[in-house]
Amino acid sequence: MSRKAYTSYLGTVALALISMVLVACGGSDSTVSTASTSGNGSVGIVLTDGPTADFAEVNVTITGVSLIPDDDSDNNGHVVIFQGEKTINLLSLTDFSELFAISNEVPAGQYEKIRLHLKQPNGIELIKKDDLGNVIETIYPKMTGNGKLDLNPRGDFRVVAGQTLYIQLDIDANKSLHIVATGNGGYQFRPVIFVDVIDHQFSGKLVRHFGYVHNLDMANNHFKLCDQPIDLMNPPAAGSSTGTSETGNTTEIDSIYGMDACIKVVADDASVFDQDGNPADMSRIQDNDMLTAVGFVRSYEDDDLDVDDLNDNSDHEIRLYAEVIEMGDMDTFAVVDGTVATEPQTEADAFALTLEDATEINVQLQAGTKVFSRSGQRLDYQSIAMGLTASVDGVYSAMDSGMLKSSLIIVDTAMIDTMEKLHGNVLSVDNNIITISTSDGEKMIRISDDSSIFLMLGADGSSLSDMIDIMAVPSNAELDAYGHATNDGYFDADTVIIESPETTL
Repeated sequence: MSRKAYTSYLGTVALALISMVLVACGGSDSTVSTASTSGNGSVGIVLTDGPTADFAEVNVTITGVSLIPDDDSDNNGHVVIFQGEKTINLLSLTDFSELFAISNEVPAGQYEKIRLHLKQPNGIELIKKDDLGNVIETIYPKMTGNGKLDLNPRGDFRVVAGQTLYIQLDIDANKSLHIVATGNGGYQFRPVIFVDVIDHQFSGKLVRHFGYVHNLDMANNHFKLCDQPIDLMNPPAAGSSTGTSETGNTTEIDSIYGMDACIKVVADDASVFDQDGNPADMSRIQDNDMLTAVGFVRSYEDDDLDVDDLNDNSDHEIRLYAEVIEMGDMDTFAVVDGTVATEPQTEADAFALTLEDATEINVQLQAGTKVFSRSGQRLDYQSIAMGLTASVDGVYSAMDSGMLKSSLIIVDTAMIDTMEKLHGNVLSVDNNIITISTSDGEKMIRISDDSSIFLMLGADGSSLSDMIDIMAVPSNAELDAYGHATNDGYFDADTVIIESPETTL
């Protein structure tokens, strides 16, 4: 898989991405409006996804994202947070999270809704491949709302001045593709995303981020990683325009060297690898070098304060604490998936990896090669066991094309979701039970505190999704439930997706 699958866009304010279905965790009360709060906070958007067996790629092209504040009753306060065109392969996020966007200049206040625009037509692309990796079919599913999606999380979310907010979007590709009963096997794109709002430290999968090095501080192993190279002889002026509202008002951000579009990388514990895939040290890194940093993101702690932080007032700055630094452009390090065929005997040994097309390569462990689980747990070489799936970052040896010099190994990739699906129409709702009619007769769906129920609607030329509780489930509505049948005759639901009678899918 090419590193292009992991490209990051560093832009200005961003609070969400792809979805019609959201679960907001950690939201705050809705008593403070955007207008009544001053100052800026920081926001980092982290994307992740689980695997699916149906497609080799699920590519989504976004052309715009805007944020709608809580008090926007006249629809004039929309803030454009992304304009352009960016394509993301959702399935590239199985073993990693991607830091999609960051900003240290997010206006503090209460936000209600996110508006997302997908490319029209063909904003969703599904690719099927054969066992040799050749494309055998490309499908462009239908999208509701002409590609315009209004997203309502459960409860408003708040950006606080001087604080950091992370929003992790966990995209469920298995539930996102609705098969339309047209007789020809057509697909409807119905994205399902679970959103975690985290106000201090993001934990979970490793996050990878590509960019250009600036403000390199070798003494403290710090640098900025920015989305664009910067001409240090002709920096952009402070107060340069970085965005435009939907009503045409310009958003001014006081950014010197474009640092609102950068993340600070702390490399104290990082292993560095050069463009040839060999272990290196920080001295090899120069300003404006291209590289990828892989690690964990969080707002810095008190003992991380330095003079630069005090001078640039970045007391709530988002940071990436790097585990691995890979020098070079996005295609320098290959990302190879396979199954472990032999086990390394030492931390400097090699092991065999069987690829999807049944070919076998040798993966060389090196000084500094890091090993993690898919969930972000630090492991060692003894965890590389036969039969486990693995994703390896590395550079192929110039002397031996079958040898991959590794920088990072992810093992224990999660298995494909084995949840069962139940489809039918609502007959009744009683306490925590939804009774539905199916082709196999009546079924009883049991809802717990951990279950998520979503209602899809169509309104004003866009698609809208709301999270609801069980008592708001409409009668006769069509639904899909995902979960597991139990021995006592119930179907325990993890997720329920309800199609409004007004929404055509």
